[in-house]
This record gives sequence, structure tokens and C-alpha cells, in this order.
Amino acid sequence: MVPPPASPSKKDKSSCLCFALIAIIIGIILCAGLMTWIFVLRENGDGPDVDWQNATEIPTTTTSKASSTTTELESTTTTSAEFKNDATSSTTTTQSATPETTTISTTTTTEEITTTTASEIVMPVDVASILKDKTKDFEIVEKCAQTQALPVSCSPSSSQLTSDPSKFQPIHYTLNITIRDIRKPVLEGHMQLFASTKEQIQAVSLHSVKIHNLENRDRVHVINCNTGETICVSRVHQVDEIIHLELAQSISSGVDLRIDIDGFISADSGPNVYKQIPTAKWRVPQMVGSIFEPTSARHVFPSFDLHNQKATFNLCLNHGTSMTAISNSLINPNISTSGISCFEKTVPLTAQQISFVAFERTNPLFYNTTTLDGAYLPEINMIFNLNAKNFQQYEWIHSEVSKVMSLMSKWSGFSYPLPRLEIVVAPVMAGHSALGVITLPAQAIAYQKHTSTHETLIKEVIGQWMEGVVTTEHTCFEKALIAYLEWKINEELQIVKKTRKMEVSRIRPRNLNETADQLRVIRQVKPQSTNLCSPRFVEVFYTLDETYGQDTVVGMIRVIFDKFAFSTATISDWASAAETSAGGRPEAGALIHEWYRPSSKISRPVLRAVVSSNSVDFHQLTEDNWTVPLEISGSAGTQLAVISDKKQTVPFVSTDYVVVDASRKSHAFVVYDADTYLRLIRCFGDSRCPSKEIGGVFADLGAALLANILPKPENQDVAKWKSVFKFMAQQNLVEGTAACCVEHAIREMRKCSYWDIQDVCTKIDFNIVLAAVA
Repeated sequence: MVPPPASPSKKDKSSCLCFALIAIIIGIILCAGLMTWIFVLRENGDGPDVDWQNATEIPTTTTSKASSTTTELESTTTTSAEFKNDATSSTTTTQSATPETTTISTTTTTEEITTTTASEIVMPVDVASILKDKTKDFEIVEKCAQTQALPVSCSPSSSQLTSDPSKFQPIHYTLNITIRDIRKPVLEGHMQLFASTKEQIQAVSLHSVKIHNLENRDRVHVINCNTGETICVSRVHQVDEIIHLELAQSISSGVDLRIDIDGFISADSGPNVYKQIPTAKWRVPQMVGSIFEPTSARHVFPSFDLHNQKATFNLCLNHGTSMTAISNSLINPNISTSGISCFEKTVPLTAQQISFVAFERTNPLFYNTTTLDGAYLPEINMIFNLNAKNFQQYEWIHSEVSKVMSLMSKWSGFSYPLPRLEIVVAPVMAGHSALGVITLPAQAIAYQKHTSTHETLIKEVIGQWMEGVVTTEHTCFEKALIAYLEWKINEELQIVKKTRKMEVSRIRPRNLNETADQLRVIRQVKPQSTNLCSPRFVEVFYTLDETYGQDTVVGMIRVIFDKFAFSTATISDWASAAETSAGGRPEAGALIHEWYRPSSKISRPVLRAVVSSNSVDFHQLTEDNWTVPLEISGSAGTQLAVISDKKQTVPFVSTDYVVVDASRKSHAFVVYDADTYLRLIRCFGDSRCPSKEIGGVFADLGAALLANILPKPENQDVAKWKSVFKFMAQQNLVEGTAACCVEHAIREMRKCSYWDIQDVCTKIDFNIVLAAVA
């Protein structure tokens, strides 16, 4: 029989009481320690809690990591009691360093961002030294600005006199703009414009579109800065987009002039000036700002608005006491008053690069000057069009901007030239870059996960260098180079996971007859662009890098920045830089020259290659003659050939397959004879094939077929071509209309529409011959 369990003894009860007493004592000690930390240690070391609504970020040495394990995050934040964008305001800041441990569960790649301390800051480029050759111009402006315009009178000539804005070189603008009505908006202003004549003229011609009050001669004065004489303006008349100020006397070449225009009004700035007006349902800060594309400035103020006309600017903006303003340069506190912001003189800019934003005071993010990977980073001030309370969601913008600026400084060999970069998130449809000011579309920034958001941001940062510091006369060259550099930066930084090869393949045309491509590769504002830049302009930079080395384009940029900082480069200048960067290869320069010349209907080289046992015969099929570097690959290896004649034979021996441009590096299209295509069919799946992208060879054939550029096949080759086309159809190597026309040629029209056949396929000479044979 099992005895019942014994009752708890008094000794057991004493043990429980003892443990409880020990626990109470430990709790009292912990509470005392916590109170000591709160009222003593924390007061001396860590400062107040962070108020993100008024936070002003100043980056210091910070390392952040994201991984699938527990990660230590240490952040340093600066809170700001108040921020105003002028030098007269005071800012009270208190730093707080709060170490905290956070568990982050994610599958993203570990990323480390490190910024250096202030002692390692590298100063920006010496702008004054670069612009020392313009000292004489600045002295002329300073002296001529003091000359008083005197009343003069004269009679107009019997016939209207005209000139052209290209006959003038602007030196400096003193521009005063008043925002009269933000709702339309209506802008009023007066200006002094200093310019030098490049030819003999008898009229000053300025770009001006729908700007009022210019026809009144009493509001316009012209002064000869060399003599101090006031030149009589006999008549003012408008022709298309140019306002002509007729002069009573002829002015020779090389004369410095001052043009005063008082009280002009721009009431039709349209898409060139954006606005944001708060409503009862949409409580946002009031905002108005400029986004000038080529030919935009002439809608806001009279100007020399060509892409190769750079000048310095002194801008004053009258925006009212409820708003503050930013522009390309810092505010000058000695001139600015409440409601009027006047800015320091800019570096030389084109008229389209001038930028201003007036806004009701919001809570910005501000980052101090620092360095990243040895590159100078200026102050970065981020302004938002919303009254946001949590700025942590926007810190990624500063991180990406810093990385791109660091890489652009390294590639160009040219540090960012300004002490501050303003980044404005505004109610615009597309991003915009003017030296010193980047404008980002608010809708895009709200969706950080979209790749187009990051692509836009990267392109606008690149634009600080490629449009702001160095301007190119050919606008499409400039925009295409920015697009290519965005690909190249993403390939290196992996902000957006894509490659240059992937992007070039995406824009390679499927029809050589197509002159326009809807792919949005090059950033441009369609309503303001009569001639959109084709995505094809980007391809030549890929060819340069792949043919002559991955640093060829970067080397070309370094040469240009060394010679043309704050100036304008021509296509010839870039061609010369490409030749230098490619190691003195003249065909590299020819690539640039020919790619950006006005061309015939088919605006790229198309070559027919006939392969024999000892050579490859090339025949250019386009009307224009091109210089084309091409790699020829076979059993003996790869050989680089430069095709520059209409017909050219290149010695090449191979015991096996021969493929031209096997790695798809070239912007040129290559088609072959029927026998070569039959051999290339056997390349599929054969390890000896020198190309891993043999399908692209047949896709190019489809594009050339649609352009009706292929020579008519000989009768003895018809059966061979039908075999080639049948293989293309079976393997689905072409698509769309090209697939339809391939099937039409072999009379197996499974995917064709009636309209494709009638409108395209039946009009192709090559198809007419093939379809006629059963």
C-alpha cells in the first residue's frame, strides 16, 4: 500500500518567502538604476528625444546594415528648432546619439553606407580659377552697370531691320522677377542684359514668346558699354519667337552692349512654371517654381535662349513675405529683404538652366557638407511639397544622391562646383535638373519601389554635370549620354538591378523603318519638344565602351571636363575626346560624328556580309556611308575590323562558323548571304559556335526585311532562303509584323493579319520574289 504524500513543511514555506524577498530587492535596485540613468546620465549625454517633424539631418560617420539577422544600428540625428533658407535666420541645433538594437528580418542584400567626418572634407573645384579668363567680362559688366541710360530720340527706318540671336554672346543677366499671381501664374520683371556682338548688326534680337510690354520703346534702352553712349532704339517688332530691337546706328563686331528692359510681363508661362495652391481639402504649402527645358526661358523673360549661349545670372525674386525662395546659387543676405530673395552671382549657365522656387516654409531635410569615397559632397537641402511629419521615409534620396555624386565626381575628375544642392519635391510630371537645383516629381517619390523613381533621380543628378557644368550644342547627344551614364551607374551601384546589355537589347529596333520609338529612355518633356530624341542615340556609347574598353566613355568625359567646364562643347569636341580616350583610334571619333549627323531614312549602318573560306566581303546597304568597327569571330579567334568603304574585303580564315559582331556590341546591323545563314542554323546548340546570341542574328534579318533593304535573292538561292525563313518561323526568332512577313514569304501565314500582308509584306521586294515561287 502506497502511503499518501506528505504535507508541505514550514521549512518549505520559509524558502519561498526568502526567494520572494530577494526578487523584491533586485527589483528595487533595477528601478534605482533606471531612475539614475534618466535623471543624471541621460541628461549629460544623450539630449532630448528626436522630433522628426522638425528634424534637420546632418550626416556623420554612420554605418547601417540590413541583413536577415539581428543588426546593431547606431544613428546620429540633429534636431532643428527652425530652418529658414536665408543667411539671416538662426538655427538652434542639438545633437543626440542614441544607440539602439533592432531586429530586421529581410531577404535584401546587405548594404553598407559610410560617410567621413568633417576633418576629411575635400573642398570643391576652384571655380574662380576656372573662370579667370572671364575676369575682363566681369569688369566690363560692373563698370557698364553704373552707366546711366539717357533719353534719346530717332525715327524708324523705312523697312524693318532684323538680326539673329546667334550673332550675340551673352555675358551676364541682372534679372528681377515679381510673382504677381501664383494662380495663372503671372510673372513681371525687369532686367539688364549684357552681351557682346559676334558680327556687325543693326538690331538686337532676343528670344521672346508671348511676353508683353516689349513693344513700348520707352521701356527699352541699349547702351554701348565701350563708349558709354546710349543708342537709340528706333523700332521694336516681333517676328515669330524673336523680338527685334532696331537700332538707329550700325554696331560692329566685338562691341559690348547693355540691354535694359523694364516692366515685361509673362502671363503665359504654361508648362515652364509649375504651381501648387492649397485648398480646404488639400492642405499643402503654397509653391511656385520653374522647370525650363530647351526654348523654355523665352516664355518667361527675353533672353538669348540657345544651347550654346552661357552667361552668369544675378536673380532677385519678389515672392511676398509669406514665402521663401531658393535658386541656383545661395541667397545674398546683404541684398535680400523680407519677401524679396536676391541670390549670389551664378556660374555661367544657359538661359534654360536658370531655376527658382518660391514656397511657404516647410520642414526640410538638411545635410551638411561631407565626403563619400573621397569625393566632395556639398550641403544638400531637401524641400517637400507636403507637410510631412516622418522624414525617415525620404532619407533614401540623400543616400542615392550621395552615391551618384561621388561616382560622377570620380568619373569626370571634376568635383561638384557649388556649396549647396537644392532638391525640391514638387507637383511636376517629370524630373528636372538645373545646376544647383534638382526638381523631382512628387508622385514618383511617393512610390520608392518603382524602378522609374530611382532612374529619374539618377538622371537628374547626372544632369548636374552633363547639362549644368558642360553643355553640348546637340541636345540629343546630351540627353543620350545622360541615359547611358544612368545605365552604367546602375550597373555599378545596383540601385536598379539592370545591365547596359539588357537596356541596349531592349531599344534595338525590330523594324529599321521605324524612326520613332515609344520607349522612354531619354528624359524629355513631350509637349515642349517638337523633335523628340530617338533612343537610338544612346547605343553608340555602348559600342565605344564594348569595343575599346569599359572606361572609354568615362575617359571621353574627363577630356571634355578638363577643357570645357562651364562652357559649351560641340559634337566635334566630343569626337576628338572619344578618339583620345580610345587610344588615338580615329574611327572612335568618326563613330560620334556620323551617329549624330542628319541622316537618311535608315539612320544606322546596315551591312551585308558574304563569308568565304579566306575572307569576309562587306557591302553597306544604306545610302549614307558609315565607319563601323566590327568584331569577326571564328575558329581562329576574334579580329577587330574597321569598315569604312561602301564595299570592303577583310581577310579572315576560319575552318568553322564565322559570326560578325558575335557578342552584339555594335550599333550596326549585319545581314548575311543565304549559305552563311544555313551554316548559322547549325550554330544553335553547338558548343563550337562563337556566338551565344545567335538568335539575334536572325532578329536583325527580320528588321532589315521590313525596311525593304535586302537585295533581291538570286533564283538559285530561293530554296535556301525559304529554308532560312522556315527555321525563323519555327523557332519564333522574329515577332510582330516581321514574323508575319517571314511567314508570308514561305506561304505559311498562321500569325498574319490581313492588313500586315497587304500594307507591308506584299510591298517588300524580297518577299515578292520568294512568294512567287511555290
